Amino acid sequence: MSRRKTRLQARELASKTVRSNKELGPSLNKPLKEIPEITGMRGYASQGVILFHFFVIASILRSLSFSSIVLSWDAGVDFFFVLSGFLLSIPFLASRSYGRTRSGLKEYYLKRVFRILPVYYLSLVIVVIFLTHGVTFEQIIANIFFAQNFSPSTFNSINGVNWTLAIEEIFYATLPLFSYFFIGKRWVYSLPVFAAISILYRYNVFSIYHTQPGVLEFYMWQYPSFIFNYAIGATLANWYLRRNGVLPPLATWRKISGSLKYRFPILETFPHYLPMLGSILLLIATQYWIGSTYGFINNVYPLPGLLFAPEYGALLYFTLTSPASSILRRIFTNRPTLFAGKISYSVYLWHLPILLALYAMKLPLPVWIISTYAVVMLVATLTYLFVEKPFLKLRNKILHERASASKKKETTQSELRMQLPINFDIDSKGDLKQSKLSANCLEISAKSLASSFPLIVSNPLSCPPSCLRPK
Repeated sequence: MSRRKTRLQARELASKTVRSNKELGPSLNKPLKEIPEITGMRGYASQGVILFHFFVIASILRSLSFSSIVLSWDAGVDFFFVLSGFLLSIPFLASRSYGRTRSGLKEYYLKRVFRILPVYYLSLVIVVIFLTHGVTFEQIIANIFFAQNFSPSTFNSINGVNWTLAIEEIFYATLPLFSYFFIGKRWVYSLPVFAAISILYRYNVFSIYHTQPGVLEFYMWQYPSFIFNYAIGATLANWYLRRNGVLPPLATWRKISGSLKYRFPILETFPHYLPMLGSILLLIATQYWIGSTYGFINNVYPLPGLLFAPEYGALLYFTLTSPASSILRRIFTNRPTLFAGKISYSVYLWHLPILLALYAMKLPLPVWIISTYAVVMLVATLTYLFVEKPFLKLRNKILHERASASKKKETTQSELRMQLPINFDIDSKGDLKQSKLSANCLEISAKSLASSFPLIVSNPLSCPPSCLRPK
């Protein structure tokens, strides 16, 4: 009896927590608050991609003793896909769980446009004019519309990193539908399905095209290969919302957690940082093994990406669920790392064209490395300060104005409803409509309606007060 009472009390407490946090939940109409740890992770990933391309282009660097681990740092791309699935799914899952299925889509796409397009088109113009040659009209058009992944003749053209943005755009466009599969407990079935899609697609592509390197890259670096990454991110978003009380916690998970702690009391004595530390060490070990086994062409093999996706997901989840006072969190929240994270998008877009352009000048290796890195960071910083930030401020201003106008409209409609006679209402467009009541109520009081809406009612009808009450 006491156990049943305890379960009921816990369920009631969880319900109250969810109700109190409902208004705190993320919204499609507002920018998602920055999570410092994620910003730091983004900084590490972008810097890792830069170092990876240094080692790929300059073959002499691959003879260094630590090259094995660096040659797998192209997996920063896998992290970006997991991160997109996590961050962008949070507002959708929170909104859909409370029945707001259609609200905020315009704001969502507006946020994506202001976040992605300004820097992307600026870099595209500069690279086409100054940093490349032999670009075809077909390739320019394909890159403008993020269609470079649809044809081998345009794939990986102009800027060698733009193929990832084409995949991201597909995810952005399909996310309103994609997130539907991760509401509530649906992730239990959806995650294995999307994992199977990625596994089958990767191994089938490799078995068919493994003797044709260029064709293998074209088919391997497509959206189905990375749908597992996005599914992991969306699943983590579900867990994250439940852990923070925005969504109700899963009863099954509570039972499993309680049972493990009851059967294995030693779990309570483990240091709180152990899961986060374990995920970091596992990721480093996997990177070393992948770099040693597959080298810098690891991204055309099926297995590496399938391993990195869940490991990045584990690192993301255990970091965000570790205590805020954890020392390990400082790995991602120190100032240099946070700055690198803030400019990571610009760094990602600029680094490869600049790296190749300076390499073509045949500079001495140390000079090439130092000058390239300095130029990349300088250009990325300037782009962030004078392009990204102004457009993000403009985006936030537009979103704030739209949210204020929407709130004002709802308040006005609510006040009008309070003044309406019983057989009138305001529809979704703000127009006056007549409700379906009995025949005796179809005539309205001239005085009440004329006093509330003197401009709407020009020929009021006489009606006794009794007709205002439905029978």
